[in-house]
Amino acid sequence: MRRTKILFIETNCDYMPSGRNVSFADLLRYITLRHYWGQAFRDKNIKSKHMYSAPLGIMSLASSLHNKLKDKVCLKLLPINLQEKRFRQEILTKALEDFSPDIAAISNNHLFDEGIAKKVAMKIKEICPGAKIIIGGLSASYRSEELMRLPYVDYVLVGEGEDSFPSLVSGIINNCDLIKVPGLLYRKQGKLLKNNPLSYGGIENQCIDAEILKKFSRDYIPGSFFATVETMRGCPYNCVFCLLGEYQGNQVRFRDPECVVEEITNFKAAGARAIRFIDPNLTIDYDHIAKICRLIKKRGLDDLIYKGQTRTDLIDRETAKVLAEANIRHICLGFETASSVVLKKTSSKMEIGNMRKTALKAVRTLSEQNIDVMGSFVVGMPFETKETIKETEKLINELYDNGLSFADIKFLMPFPGTPMWDNPDYFNVNLNRDFVNQWSFGKICFDTDNFSAQQWKRIYSKLVMISVMRYTKRIGLTSVGKECFSWAVKRYICNRLTTFYPMSKNRDLRSWAKL
Repeated sequence: MRRTKILFIETNCDYMPSGRNVSFADLLRYITLRHYWGQAFRDKNIKSKHMYSAPLGIMSLASSLHNKLKDKVCLKLLPINLQEKRFRQEILTKALEDFSPDIAAISNNHLFDEGIAKKVAMKIKEICPGAKIIIGGLSASYRSEELMRLPYVDYVLVGEGEDSFPSLVSGIINNCDLIKVPGLLYRKQGKLLKNNPLSYGGIENQCIDAEILKKFSRDYIPGSFFATVETMRGCPYNCVFCLLGEYQGNQVRFRDPECVVEEITNFKAAGARAIRFIDPNLTIDYDHIAKICRLIKKRGLDDLIYKGQTRTDLIDRETAKVLAEANIRHICLGFETASSVVLKKTSSKMEIGNMRKTALKAVRTLSEQNIDVMGSFVVGMPFETKETIKETEKLINELYDNGLSFADIKFLMPFPGTPMWDNPDYFNVNLNRDFVNQWSFGKICFDTDNFSAQQWKRIYSKLVMISVMRYTKRIGLTSVGKECFSWAVKRYICNRLTTFYPMSKNRDLRSWAKL
């Protein structure tokens, strides 16, 4: 019996800023952040010069499909390096010609990647016109109707796909009515139909299949890689700029610690040298994370490097101690802003009385356990004033003085599905919704009561410069600062010039900029 061939394609990537709207601050933040993580991953266990990321989304779907339809499907995973256009096209074309898939499943988790997902779908239809194309993921779930208007997209799956995706594949194989596939958008007799979404399911025993892991590491990883692992789903906080609470639900669902650690064991056996916990609030339940950490140590998995992220008020000495014992060396704390008032207004359950004291205490507590701390700040929050911006600037400097390793400054982007997108009037935001169809790096799409888009861009640039200067001073390497500044200057000039001249005619320029 012929098996149905299914090609999984991951289109998520950490983009290099480019385009005419990119500022010098955008480029400087990008290269400094890369330097910071390069330092963080320097370890005797990491042999390769480069670290490759295992694509959690498509591996999770492939595992679910492998467990439910193992004898009916033949699977191929294709994580694409999206930063290298020629490499991407060559790999995709070769995979399509060699594998000739019946179904292509494209993961689109971020609006940044939507353009790439569309190009990949067009290429698939060009080479394999009979293949059915399915797009899913976080961003696709909130852009589902727009994606279904494209003639080369056959299906869009909304929400978590571990249960609905195998149902869809089974329906396609058996030529069944797809009305029972939850969260599916599809066409029938020229009409667009949308099924009711699936309720949030239990994830206690979900685990990436060891066979899928071995296949992925054998076929696609030339050296060491870091794996992404989730210990829970759901977030109760409803931040104005975040989709997770809506996408995964406000009720937190935990995975069994034994399953989490089994997955880490399989990743290690496949070649992983670092683990990134992608949970937004890794320490939201002390008992849960403590069990995971103790199992990591008990199973001898503490020789890997671990990093995670959490809220500022979810750190105490006991939590920091248990993280350190499991070799969780890097924690990103979401400070967002120094103003407790702004935080309360932009997050339904953010009740931090004094943000400054809470932030300083969290950084000191983690630093005492030799845990490296990165802080995340968001520029463009509603209800900010000149006074709160000054408070944030002061807090950044204070945090560096008290052990912060790096302050990452990000600009708020109100993506479709976020509270700020759905209710801009409530947040006193003048939002240009066309940006989703004309998105580019450095383009600011809204004004607030107190600041215009251009004023926000100047504030962002100033905070980035402060953070980069403090980072360079902290590590005591002036050569690093010169290297980062030099790269950013060259890239900025190259971006500006190539706005007016095709890239293909500027090879000498690109060589000079070392791009």
